[in-house]
Amino acid sequence: MKVKRSTGLFAGLLLVAALVVAACSGPTPPSDARLTGTITVAGSTDRAGGLERATGTGHLGALLATWQLDESLTDFVPGELIVRFAEPAAGLAPMSVQATGGRLDFVREVGVGDSALYRLPAGLGAQAAGDQVAATLAAARELNARPDVLYAHPNYLFHALAAPNDEYYSYQWHYDQIGMEAAWDITKGSGSVVVGVVDSGILYSSTVPANRHPDFAPSRMLPGYDFITDPASGLDGNGRDSDPFDADLAGSFHGSHVAGTIGASTDNGTGVAGVDWNAKIFSARALGKGGSGTFVDIMDAMLWSAGYTVAGVPVNANPADVINMSLGGQGTCFPDLQAAIDLVSMHTIVVVAAGNDNMNAGDFTPASCGGVITVGATDYSGARAPYSNYGSRIDVMAPGGNTSVDYNGDNLPDGVLSLVYNTDVSDWDYAFYQGTSMAAPHVAGVIALMKALNPDLDTAGALAALRTTAHELSSSQCESYGTSESRTLGSDDCGAGLIDAAAALAYVRDGTVTPIVGDLAFDPAVLDFGSSVDVVTFKVTNTGGTAVAWTLYGFLDADDNPAEVPGGDGGALYMVSGYPYSGTLAPGASVITALEVDRDALTAPGQYQVRLLFTVDGVDYVGPPARFTKLPDAAAVTGPTTVEANIAVSGQWVLSGGQQSGGLLTSYDFRAAPGLTIVGAWIDVNANSTIDTGDYVGFHEQLVAVEAGKSYTLPIEVSQYFEGGAKQWPDEWLDTLRGGGSGD
Repeated sequence: MKVKRSTGLFAGLLLVAALVVAACSGPTPPSDARLTGTITVAGSTDRAGGLERATGTGHLGALLATWQLDESLTDFVPGELIVRFAEPAAGLAPMSVQATGGRLDFVREVGVGDSALYRLPAGLGAQAAGDQVAATLAAARELNARPDVLYAHPNYLFHALAAPNDEYYSYQWHYDQIGMEAAWDITKGSGSVVVGVVDSGILYSSTVPANRHPDFAPSRMLPGYDFITDPASGLDGNGRDSDPFDADLAGSFHGSHVAGTIGASTDNGTGVAGVDWNAKIFSARALGKGGSGTFVDIMDAMLWSAGYTVAGVPVNANPADVINMSLGGQGTCFPDLQAAIDLVSMHTIVVVAAGNDNMNAGDFTPASCGGVITVGATDYSGARAPYSNYGSRIDVMAPGGNTSVDYNGDNLPDGVLSLVYNTDVSDWDYAFYQGTSMAAPHVAGVIALMKALNPDLDTAGALAALRTTAHELSSSQCESYGTSESRTLGSDDCGAGLIDAAAALAYVRDGTVTPIVGDLAFDPAVLDFGSSVDVVTFKVTNTGGTAVAWTLYGFLDADDNPAEVPGGDGGALYMVSGYPYSGTLAPGASVITALEVDRDALTAPGQYQVRLLFTVDGVDYVGPPARFTKLPDAAAVTGPTTVEANIAVSGQWVLSGGQQSGGLLTSYDFRAAPGLTIVGAWIDVNANSTIDTGDYVGFHEQLVAVEAGKSYTLPIEVSQYFEGGAKQWPDEWLDTLRGGGSGD
């Protein structure tokens, strides 16, 4: 690591001073508010897309890098493509997409960006299956080569991540493994918490009372929705509708098994127990025949579950606090899905299964996506299950079972027990399943219990509680049954380890600060830079009873990083000038520090993780993980980027905080002083340190009365700046400087 020193915002030029009025910079006021937001480029790679959260009016546009088509992935709907244009026409529908096979038909908009679903000519359906796949890939390849197309990819299929086995009714050993009885002594949950299950539907019909598993309590089941577009896959005779009942009688009833683990009726004298006894549950059905579902249907189901509008679907009146997605497919996180998760995770905690291929979870979606909690599986012995994916993207482990063994000697398979339908006897039943699909709902249920204790809990808070209280798997436990890789797995490949429900709840209830490096505790527990954040701040606290001397001195690469993370001069991870990286902390004292990522120093795209290295009172420790992603290609608009906050003081704008990057910033995060604030961004396209023709400049759309100690999310849209006063700025900003109007 090295200290990266600031050279001054705009190299001495104040953005607002250059474009609005003359200003004096003076000393930077104290930084005691947090400003974050996205930076989008008008008229190039992004627009809002018209998506709104049902309970508000906010829009989010994501600046997405171009994406490389992986032609080795052939599990998709033949003839269907997701296409995103650099400059889409209004509404997308008028866009004519011509490929070698003929004109592609517009079907509908997709997700949160400017993407749309297109279908190849009808004649394609008459081709053999192999020809359909080849034609779809050829069309995607052709479209990706066009300068007006950001990316095109097939409508991939995702699958339930578990397989059914023999059906029995018995006790649930997997709850003992994570301390559920002690957890239930703390809380049994709250009816005000809502959990959404994006899966194969559930055995609970909203319209036919006879189609309801008796272990789903009607008082806890909220209206869901069936998002399966294809009637042949839905097996219910229609497309999308308001009844998410699982009509696949030849299937596994995967969604019911998952939902039962989260919240089956408990303490009712029959059936099985759920992790949460009181939370409300709804189903967003997206997996149909054979446990498969399309990329489009799954993304719509997730967005709807979180309370966002989906075209043609009634608004979800009960947005989820927690979403469980026990599904996935091969391939790193697709840009449309990541943009949707970025939006959803602002309000909702998303839990996903790591996958069942005994491979690196970083190569699977949504397990590899940022902003989700990725869960691997353990068996009865507490070791990694033989099928469970692994790697640095794993956050925690939970019981997933192994139906091929009977380690507890009860003459039943060591799977996870939950709700199904027995087709042999045509009756409601229970069965042992295995999979990371079975592990994820344990975590989703525990998070629902956490939300009962703290309704404001977010993803970072849930991760802190789960990771700092988990029981680390040893290297041999994580290696377990071996892998297809040549390397030997270590503890980090199983995340923080096996969750402890009782300890995690106590952490949330008591506001516990858990040390993980000697007597030092960290907030957040994971430093997540994602694909666009450059600087992450974190708090270091001494939880011990005596003063401690500490030093952050380096980092340790994860074994599965795409390439080495360079340190020292020219390295990828920097200390930020002005923050402390060593010192002495009194008992109970805290200090704020920060790290910055320079993705240009990384030689290969992909997802990276390092562990921070500390010395505490002369003893070396391995600290919390830092994660960051390098996208395959740079965005169309690039250049050194500066973001500034300025406050109105005595009729002038005074610099109150900011952030710089040597390359394009698509989001920002910095501290600023309180006051009536304008936030602006500048992309110096020609890197000449001067705001001139061709550069991109823009401001947040309104003035904001920033208060000390609070956080604000302020998106900025930038567009090309033209000399000679062609750019016009809102009169109310100037009025504020002249003493008129509040700007609110």
